[in-house]
Amino acid sequence: DPAVRSRARDSGQECRDPEFVHGFSGWLAEVSSDISLALLFDVLLAEAAKCLAKFLVRLRNYEWLEERRYATVMLSLFIEALSKVGMFAIVGLVFLPPWRFRQQGSGPPSAQACHGFLDYELCRAFRGCDLSLEPRCCQGAMMCISHQLEYDQ
Repeated sequence: DPAVRSRARDSGQECRDPEFVHGFSGWLAEVSSDISLALLFDVLLAEAAKCLAKFLVRLRNYEWLEERRYATVMLSLFIEALSKVGMFAIVGLVFLPPWRFRQQGSGPPSAQACHGFLDYELCRAFRGCDLSLEPRCCQGAMMCISHQLEYDQ
């Protein structure tokens, strides 16, 4: 809506979310959708872990039903715990900012700053980048971005 954009521009803000137009109800709609998505993914992860555990326990061919149930529950709990810890560990390690001082001026080209990062190397391999023609090729790789951001100490 052009009127909303001009109102945002006049107040020195940007209209990026429903909270700007609708106030608290817009904020509540945005937060509730995020919470519902998180719950949905958590429930889906639990069901996927349970299905995987049932499949793996069936391969073991337990003789007694109680052993089979116990193994299924323990394996599904183990899978869920690893997925939660693993997700936070990966996010923490990938996006943790490197605390190093940078020289003034523009950041280094991606070929030098991102060499050796797995996602950058995969991107370069799939796109077939020629670094002499395109030195900033694959600069949007997540690990590359996380190491090029500047942070105040």
